[in-house]
Amino acid sequence: MSRRISFYATASILLSLILVSGCVIPSQEPFESNTPVGSGLVIESFGSDFQEVYGGEEVTFRVKFKNTGSVKAEDVFAELLGLDQLWEPGENTIVYNGEVLPDEPECRYTIRKVMLSPPDPEKGIEGGEKICTWRYIAPQVKLSIVAEPHVRLYYTYKTLLSKAITIVPQKELIDMQNQGVPLPTETVSVTKSPISFDVTADTPIRAYGSSVTFPIVIRINNIGGGTVCGSDGYSCKKPGQEWNHFTLDIKLPDGWSFETCKNKEEIYLAHGKSQTITCKVRVSTPVTGLRQDIVKVSARYGYFIDKTGYVKVLPSIANQ
Repeated sequence: MSRRISFYATASILLSLILVSGCVIPSQEPFESNTPVGSGLVIESFGSDFQEVYGGEEVTFRVKFKNTGSVKAEDVFAELLGLDQLWEPGENTIVYNGEVLPDEPECRYTIRKVMLSPPDPEKGIEGGEKICTWRYIAPQVKLSIVAEPHVRLYYTYKTLLSKAITIVPQKELIDMQNQGVPLPTETVSVTKSPISFDVTADTPIRAYGSSVTFPIVIRINNIGGGTVCGSDGYSCKKPGQEWNHFTLDIKLPDGWSFETCKNKEEIYLAHGKSQTITCKVRVSTPVTGLRQDIVKVSARYGYFIDKTGYVKVLPSIANQ
Protein backbone atom coordinates (compact mmCIF):
# COMPACT_ATOMS: atom_id res chain seq x y z
CA MET A 1 0.00 0.00 0.00
CA SER A 2 2.83 2.41 0.85
CA ARG A 3 4.36 1.91 -2.61
CA ARG A 4 1.06 2.89 -4.25
CA ILE A 5 0.78 6.02 -2.14
CA SER A 6 4.37 6.94 -2.95
CA PHE A 7 3.75 6.48 -6.68
CA TYR A 8 0.56 8.57 -6.56
CA ALA A 9 2.27 11.40 -4.67
CA THR A 10 5.28 11.41 -6.98
CA ALA A 11 3.19 11.38 -10.16
CA SER A 12 0.89 14.12 -8.91
CA ILE A 13 3.80 16.38 -8.01
CA LEU A 14 5.46 15.82 -11.36
CA LEU A 15 2.27 16.51 -13.30
CA SER A 16 1.71 19.75 -11.45
CA LEU A 17 5.30 21.00 -11.67
CA ILE A 18 6.55 19.96 -15.09
CA LEU A 19 6.29 22.63 -17.77
CA VAL A 20 7.91 21.09 -20.82
CA SER A 21 11.09 19.11 -21.49
CA GLY A 22 12.22 19.27 -17.86
CA CYS A 23 11.50 22.97 -17.27
CA VAL A 24 9.84 23.77 -13.95
CA ILE A 25 6.90 26.16 -13.90
CA PRO A 26 7.72 29.37 -12.00
CA SER A 27 4.95 30.13 -9.51
CA GLN A 28 4.36 33.65 -10.82
CA GLU A 29 3.41 32.62 -14.36
CA PRO A 30 -0.17 33.44 -15.41
CA PHE A 31 -1.90 30.15 -16.26
CA GLU A 32 -5.47 31.50 -16.41
CA SER A 33 -5.40 34.70 -18.41
CA ASN A 34 -9.13 35.59 -18.26
CA THR A 35 -8.75 37.82 -21.29
CA PRO A 36 -11.59 40.36 -21.67
CA VAL A 37 -13.46 40.14 -24.96
CA GLY A 38 -12.34 43.02 -27.17
CA SER A 39 -8.67 43.01 -26.15
CA GLY A 40 -7.04 40.75 -28.73
CA LEU A 41 -7.16 36.97 -28.89
CA VAL A 42 -9.33 35.08 -26.43
CA ILE A 43 -9.23 31.35 -25.69
CA GLU A 44 -12.83 30.23 -26.03
CA SER A 45 -12.30 26.64 -24.92
CA PHE A 46 -9.55 24.18 -24.04
CA GLY A 47 -9.59 20.59 -22.91
CA SER A 48 -9.66 16.93 -23.88
CA ASP A 49 -12.50 14.96 -25.43
CA PHE A 50 -13.14 13.24 -22.09
CA GLN A 51 -12.37 14.44 -18.58
CA GLU A 52 -11.62 10.88 -17.51
CA VAL A 53 -9.30 8.69 -19.58
CA TYR A 54 -7.57 5.34 -19.11
CA GLY A 55 -3.86 4.69 -18.94
CA GLY A 56 -2.60 3.81 -22.41
CA GLU A 57 -5.53 5.55 -24.12
CA GLU A 58 -4.85 8.12 -26.86
CA VAL A 59 -6.19 11.51 -25.81
CA THR A 60 -6.82 14.53 -28.03
CA PHE A 61 -6.47 18.00 -26.52
CA ARG A 62 -8.11 20.86 -28.38
CA VAL A 63 -7.95 24.64 -28.06
CA LYS A 64 -10.29 27.06 -29.82
CA PHE A 65 -9.42 30.75 -29.97
CA LYS A 66 -10.74 33.88 -31.64
CA ASN A 67 -9.64 37.43 -32.49
CA THR A 68 -11.91 39.90 -30.68
CA GLY A 69 -9.67 42.98 -30.97
CA SER A 70 -9.56 45.49 -33.83
CA VAL A 71 -6.16 44.56 -35.28
CA LYS A 72 -5.04 41.57 -37.35
CA ALA A 73 -3.33 38.86 -35.26
CA GLU A 74 -0.22 37.51 -36.96
CA ASP A 75 2.32 34.70 -36.46
CA VAL A 76 -0.08 32.86 -34.14
CA PHE A 77 1.05 29.54 -32.67
CA ALA A 78 0.18 27.40 -29.67
CA GLU A 79 1.88 25.05 -27.20
CA LEU A 80 0.52 22.46 -24.82
CA LEU A 81 2.56 22.45 -21.61
CA GLY A 82 2.76 20.10 -18.67
CA LEU A 83 2.53 16.62 -20.25
CA ASP A 84 5.74 15.87 -22.14
CA GLN A 85 7.57 14.24 -19.21
CA LEU A 86 5.03 11.55 -18.31
CA TRP A 87 2.71 11.27 -21.32
CA GLU A 88 3.78 9.64 -24.57
CA PRO A 89 3.25 11.21 -28.01
CA GLY A 90 0.18 10.06 -29.92
CA GLU A 91 0.47 7.88 -32.99
CA ASN A 92 2.18 9.63 -35.94
CA THR A 93 2.51 12.94 -34.04
CA ILE A 94 5.46 15.25 -34.64
CA VAL A 95 7.92 15.68 -31.75
CA TYR A 96 10.51 18.46 -31.95
CA ASN A 97 13.12 19.15 -29.25
CA GLY A 98 11.18 16.88 -26.91
CA GLU A 99 7.92 18.77 -27.45
CA VAL A 100 4.78 17.31 -29.01
CA LEU A 101 3.71 19.72 -31.75
CA PRO A 102 0.13 20.42 -32.82
CA ASP A 103 -1.37 18.22 -35.52
CA GLU A 104 -2.00 21.33 -37.65
CA PRO A 105 1.34 22.46 -39.18
CA GLU A 106 0.30 26.14 -39.20
CA CYS A 107 -0.20 26.03 -35.39
CA ARG A 108 3.41 24.97 -34.73
CA TYR A 109 6.01 27.45 -33.49
CA THR A 110 8.36 26.16 -36.18
CA ILE A 111 5.99 27.46 -38.88
CA ARG A 112 3.71 30.14 -37.30
CA LYS A 113 1.34 30.58 -40.23
CA VAL A 114 -1.95 31.32 -38.46
CA MET A 115 -3.36 34.79 -39.19
CA LEU A 116 -6.69 35.92 -37.75
CA SER A 117 -8.57 38.94 -39.06
CA PRO A 118 -10.35 41.28 -36.63
CA PRO A 119 -14.15 41.50 -36.43
CA ASP A 120 -16.07 44.08 -38.48
CA PRO A 121 -19.24 44.86 -36.50
CA GLU A 122 -20.59 47.21 -39.16
CA LYS A 123 -20.63 44.37 -41.67
CA GLY A 124 -21.67 41.74 -39.16
CA ILE A 125 -18.38 39.87 -39.55
CA GLU A 126 -16.89 38.14 -36.51
CA GLY A 127 -13.20 37.85 -35.83
CA GLY A 128 -11.18 34.97 -37.24
CA GLU A 129 -11.20 31.66 -35.33
CA LYS A 130 -8.84 28.70 -35.21
CA ILE A 131 -8.60 25.27 -33.56
CA CYS A 132 -5.30 23.52 -32.74
CA THR A 133 -5.04 19.93 -31.49
CA TRP A 134 -2.48 17.65 -29.82
CA ARG A 135 -2.54 13.88 -29.34
CA TYR A 136 -0.97 12.08 -26.39
CA ILE A 137 -1.01 8.60 -24.85
CA ALA A 138 -2.08 8.74 -21.20
CA PRO A 139 0.46 7.21 -18.77
CA GLN A 140 -0.13 3.86 -17.14
CA VAL A 141 -1.02 4.38 -13.48
CA LYS A 142 -1.81 2.15 -10.51
CA LEU A 143 -3.98 4.78 -8.86
CA SER A 144 -6.01 7.53 -10.47
CA ILE A 145 -4.13 10.80 -10.92
CA VAL A 146 -5.15 14.27 -12.08
CA ALA A 147 -3.27 16.23 -14.73
CA GLU A 148 -3.72 19.96 -15.27
CA PRO A 149 -2.04 20.75 -18.61
CA HIS A 150 -2.24 24.28 -19.88
CA VAL A 151 -2.23 25.74 -23.32
CA ARG A 152 -0.19 28.80 -24.19
CA LEU A 153 -1.22 30.91 -27.17
CA TYR A 154 1.35 33.25 -28.71
CA TYR A 155 0.68 35.99 -31.25
CA THR A 156 1.86 39.30 -32.69
CA TYR A 157 -0.36 42.34 -32.26
CA LYS A 158 -0.36 46.13 -32.48
CA THR A 159 -1.73 49.06 -30.52
CA LEU A 160 -2.30 52.34 -32.36
CA LEU A 161 -3.48 55.57 -30.75
CA SER A 162 -4.03 59.05 -32.18
CA LYS A 163 -4.79 61.91 -29.76
CA ALA A 164 -5.61 65.53 -30.67
CA ILE A 165 -3.99 68.18 -28.47
CA THR A 166 -5.65 71.61 -28.54
CA ILE A 167 -3.36 74.65 -28.72
CA VAL A 168 -4.79 78.20 -28.56
CA PRO A 169 -3.04 81.59 -28.63
CA GLN A 170 -3.40 83.38 -25.29
CA LYS A 171 -5.49 86.30 -26.61
CA GLU A 172 -7.85 84.04 -28.57
CA LEU A 173 -8.40 81.80 -25.55
CA ILE A 174 -9.34 84.84 -23.43
CA ASP A 175 -11.83 85.96 -26.09
CA MET A 176 -13.36 82.46 -26.25
CA GLN A 177 -13.74 82.34 -22.49
CA ASN A 178 -15.33 85.80 -22.36
CA GLN A 179 -17.79 84.85 -25.10
CA GLY A 180 -18.56 81.41 -23.64
CA VAL A 181 -17.38 79.65 -26.79
CA PRO A 182 -16.74 75.95 -26.10
CA LEU A 183 -13.49 74.35 -27.12
CA PRO A 184 -13.62 71.62 -29.80
CA THR A 185 -13.62 68.01 -28.70
CA GLU A 186 -10.19 66.44 -28.49
CA THR A 187 -10.66 63.38 -30.67
CA VAL A 188 -9.16 60.03 -29.77
CA SER A 189 -8.67 57.01 -32.01
CA VAL A 190 -7.37 53.83 -30.41
CA THR A 191 -7.34 50.15 -31.31
CA LYS A 192 -8.84 47.39 -29.19
CA SER A 193 -5.70 45.54 -28.17
CA PRO A 194 -4.28 43.69 -25.14
CA ILE A 195 -1.93 46.63 -24.46
CA SER A 196 -3.78 49.95 -24.09
CA PHE A 197 -2.42 53.49 -24.43
CA ASP A 198 -3.67 56.85 -23.24
CA VAL A 199 -2.17 60.30 -23.87
CA THR A 200 -3.14 63.27 -21.73
CA ALA A 201 -2.07 66.90 -21.47
CA ASP A 202 -3.33 69.87 -19.48
CA THR A 203 -5.31 71.29 -22.39
CA PRO A 204 -6.03 73.62 -23.93
CA ILE A 205 -2.36 74.54 -24.23
CA ARG A 206 -2.07 78.33 -23.98
CA ALA A 207 0.47 79.59 -26.52
CA TYR A 208 2.36 82.82 -26.21
CA GLY A 209 5.69 84.04 -27.56
CA SER A 210 7.59 82.20 -30.25
CA SER A 211 7.26 78.74 -28.64
CA VAL A 212 5.52 76.86 -25.88
CA THR A 213 6.74 73.95 -23.76
CA PHE A 214 4.49 71.56 -21.86
CA PRO A 215 4.33 67.91 -20.67
CA ILE A 216 2.32 65.08 -22.15
CA VAL A 217 1.64 61.96 -20.11
CA ILE A 218 1.52 58.52 -21.75
CA ARG A 219 -0.06 55.69 -19.79
CA ILE A 220 0.48 52.08 -20.85
CA ASN A 221 -1.64 49.29 -19.38
CA ASN A 222 -1.77 45.55 -19.91
CA ILE A 223 -5.49 44.75 -20.11
CA GLY A 224 -5.32 41.44 -21.98
CA GLY A 225 -4.62 39.22 -18.99
CA GLY A 226 -1.43 37.84 -20.52
CA THR A 227 2.22 38.79 -21.00
CA VAL A 228 3.85 41.16 -23.49
CA CYS A 229 7.34 40.54 -24.82
CA GLY A 230 9.57 41.82 -27.59
CA SER A 231 8.47 42.71 -31.09
CA ASP A 232 6.60 39.53 -32.09
CA GLY A 233 5.03 36.40 -30.69
CA TYR A 234 8.08 34.23 -31.27
CA SER A 235 10.13 36.60 -29.09
CA CYS A 236 8.12 35.34 -26.11
CA LYS A 237 9.43 31.79 -26.61
CA LYS A 238 13.09 32.53 -27.28
CA PRO A 239 15.42 31.50 -24.43
CA GLY A 240 16.50 34.46 -22.34
CA GLN A 241 13.73 36.73 -23.64
CA GLU A 242 12.72 39.29 -21.05
CA TRP A 243 8.98 39.37 -20.62
CA ASN A 244 7.05 42.61 -19.99
CA HIS A 245 9.38 44.63 -22.24
CA PHE A 246 8.55 46.21 -25.61
CA THR A 247 9.29 49.34 -27.67
CA LEU A 248 6.90 52.30 -27.84
CA ASP A 249 6.92 54.54 -30.94
CA ILE A 250 5.91 58.19 -30.38
CA LYS A 251 5.31 60.39 -33.41
CA LEU A 252 4.99 64.11 -32.76
CA PRO A 253 3.28 66.56 -35.15
CA ASP A 254 5.30 68.82 -37.42
CA GLY A 255 6.86 71.68 -35.48
CA TRP A 256 7.00 69.66 -32.24
CA SER A 257 10.18 68.33 -30.64
CA PHE A 258 11.13 66.36 -27.54
CA GLU A 259 12.91 68.03 -24.64
CA THR A 260 12.72 64.75 -22.74
CA CYS A 261 11.90 61.24 -24.10
CA LYS A 262 12.71 59.91 -27.56
CA ASN A 263 10.75 58.75 -30.59
CA LYS A 264 11.35 55.19 -29.42
CA GLU A 265 10.96 54.47 -25.74
CA GLU A 266 11.74 51.13 -24.09
CA ILE A 267 8.79 50.19 -21.90
CA TYR A 268 8.85 47.89 -18.88
CA LEU A 269 5.54 46.97 -17.32
CA ALA A 270 6.10 46.55 -13.59
CA HIS A 271 4.60 43.24 -12.43
CA GLY A 272 3.32 42.90 -16.01
CA LYS A 273 0.71 45.59 -15.38
CA SER A 274 1.48 49.21 -16.30
CA GLN A 275 3.93 52.06 -16.78
CA THR A 276 3.50 55.83 -17.07
CA ILE A 277 5.98 58.13 -18.79
CA THR A 278 5.97 61.91 -18.93
CA CYS A 279 7.53 63.67 -21.91
CA LYS A 280 8.25 67.39 -22.08
CA VAL A 281 7.68 68.68 -25.62
CA ARG A 282 8.21 72.02 -27.35
CA VAL A 283 6.03 73.56 -30.06
CA SER A 284 8.23 76.01 -31.95
CA THR A 285 6.02 76.92 -34.91
CA PRO A 286 3.97 80.13 -34.53
CA VAL A 287 0.46 79.50 -33.20
CA THR A 288 -1.70 82.05 -34.99
CA GLY A 289 -5.08 80.50 -34.22
CA LEU A 290 -6.77 77.61 -32.48
CA ARG A 291 -5.47 74.33 -33.79
CA GLN A 292 -5.47 70.64 -32.91
CA ASP A 293 -2.25 68.72 -33.45
CA ILE A 294 -2.24 64.91 -33.54
CA VAL A 295 0.13 62.89 -31.36
CA LYS A 296 0.46 59.25 -32.49
CA VAL A 297 1.62 56.43 -30.22
CA SER A 298 2.04 52.87 -31.49
CA ALA A 299 3.72 49.56 -30.77
CA ARG A 300 4.13 46.14 -32.36
CA TYR A 301 4.73 43.41 -29.81
CA GLY A 302 4.49 39.75 -28.96
CA TYR A 303 1.87 38.55 -26.52
CA PHE A 304 0.79 35.28 -24.96
CA ILE A 305 -2.15 34.05 -22.92
CA ASP A 306 -2.75 30.82 -20.99
CA LYS A 307 -5.59 28.53 -20.04
CA THR A 308 -5.46 25.46 -17.80
CA GLY A 309 -7.31 22.22 -18.47
CA TYR A 310 -8.15 19.16 -16.42
CA VAL A 311 -8.06 15.43 -17.10
CA LYS A 312 -8.22 12.47 -14.73
CA VAL A 313 -6.18 9.39 -15.62
CA LEU A 314 -7.65 6.06 -14.44
CA PRO A 315 -5.86 2.72 -14.29
CA SER A 316 -6.23 0.92 -17.59
CA ILE A 317 -9.01 -1.64 -17.77
CA ALA A 318 -6.44 -4.38 -18.51
CA ASN A 319 -4.72 -3.69 -15.16
CA GLN A 320 -7.90 -3.73 -13.10
